[in-house]
Amino acid sequence: MDRRHALSLVGGLLLVPRSALSATCALPSGGEQSLADVTNLTNAFRSQRGLPSLELSSHLFEAAQNHACHMSATGRMSHTGAGGSGVGDRATAAGYRWRFIAENVAEGYPDARAVFEGWRTSPGHRDNMLAPQARDLGLGVAAGGGRLYWAMVLGAPL
Repeated sequence: MDRRHALSLVGGLLLVPRSALSATCALPSGGEQSLADVTNLTNAFRSQRGLPSLELSSHLFEAAQNHACHMSATGRMSHTGAGGSGVGDRATAAGYRWRFIAENVAEGYPDARAVFEGWRTSPGHRDNMLAPQARDLGLGVAAGGGRLYWAMVLGAPL
């Protein structure tokens, strides 16, 4: 399956390949809709600035969801993941061959609108979302300790 069509928005919902989810960390209730909402908000934000929409990538989804799961399991928001991995390591491990990679993470935002606004109003996170070289997107959300952990991975393939 082509990487750009492995995930799709259908009826406003993000269809997530179950193989991309960790066996020990499922999306929280309403997670698919939340990820679809963040995708739509991000693409509208880019469009308002004359940038192309980001395509969904199953590889970047896997990297983002696994990192959200790692953060929820450790109870710590960080760009450093399991085994000391960085976003490039995680994207590569998920099978994404990249020439550009960036990541936004967040903790505690209760819903898609709140996390998007948090990233939109933070200069570094906003710069990632508006990176002109970004072409693909993966998002993850996981619950842990009564909080949500969010990860967004943006990339451009080789």
